[in-house]
Amino acid sequence: MSYKVTLAPFDVEFSCEENDTILEAAFKAGVALRHGCKHGGCGACKVKVLDGCVEHNDHATAISEAEIDEDIALLCCSLPEEDVVIELNDDYTLEELTPEFPVAEHPLTLAELTWVTHDIAHLVLTLPEGECFGFRAGQYLEISLRGDENFRSFSMANISTDGGVELLIKLMPNGHFSRYLKDQACAGDALTIRGPFGQFGISDTEAPMVMIAGGSGMAPIMSMLRQLKDEKSTRPIQFFYGARSQEDLFWVDQIKSFSLDLPNFEFIPALSEEPSDSGWQGEKGLITDVVARRTVESLRGSEGYLCGPQGMIDAAVDVLKSKGMFSARIRFDKFLISAD
Repeated sequence: MSYKVTLAPFDVEFSCEENDTILEAAFKAGVALRHGCKHGGCGACKVKVLDGCVEHNDHATAISEAEIDEDIALLCCSLPEEDVVIELNDDYTLEELTPEFPVAEHPLTLAELTWVTHDIAHLVLTLPEGECFGFRAGQYLEISLRGDENFRSFSMANISTDGGVELLIKLMPNGHFSRYLKDQACAGDALTIRGPFGQFGISDTEAPMVMIAGGSGMAPIMSMLRQLKDEKSTRPIQFFYGARSQEDLFWVDQIKSFSLDLPNFEFIPALSEEPSDSGWQGEKGLITDVVARRTVESLRGSEGYLCGPQGMIDAAVDVLKSKGMFSARIRFDKFLISAD
């Protein structure tokens, strides 16, 4: 059994199978709808249901009963019970609905696994010979063991698949994919990815950039920096990276080397729990406090690019807005923990 989904006001139509959410069905049909976590926790895919009825699954935490009563739906958690008509936001365009890089599934092989810190793994995955796929710097993919339906989402650190797909994955207690990395993973393992997903990416402007990341949030920022390097960008760029101690810092020399090609690039790592007698000469404290100290007084006209845990992102957004940065110029990718 399948149902027809119509996107107003464009009259774009696609089919949704009985056990698919509307967002999943859109991906399969090559239609790009705005989304965030894809698991009901962020609310980025809220829409108005103009006609028809949907049922939400158990993951829909970012929507209230009052909203549901008003025919608001979370696309990532909505299963149609009949043909439905969805009203998209006024600022959608027909071009946005047709992605440059449609979601697709690909087989990959684990080529390398390196622990860059005690709890962050760097993976290099290779596609079959002659195969490739496109994406925008900042996007993420889903990955699973071949034949396993437990997909997990991770951002890419590469800018093309020529040298393989690069991921940074932080171990999570009792995490499904974490257990695999810690106890089983070895070169040659067969994996499956699907993607690309997400709207996180660099805007086509010359505005100054404030980049903020923590933990494995380094990945999409690294992808963006590699793109900016290839473009020989002259944009002013400050990259703030928060870690607990020096043991949690990695790729420092690689990141600093971007200044050879990006003339207005500054890297500012900050440690929140570094012992006072360690000899560390860099910034200390919460990364958001460091951002407040080290950025210019007014960030009006600048752009923010943030990736990391939800609490860090929320605090960083507050800092940037307090300095005059417009909300519309703050782009972020919140890491929502899924450990099952």
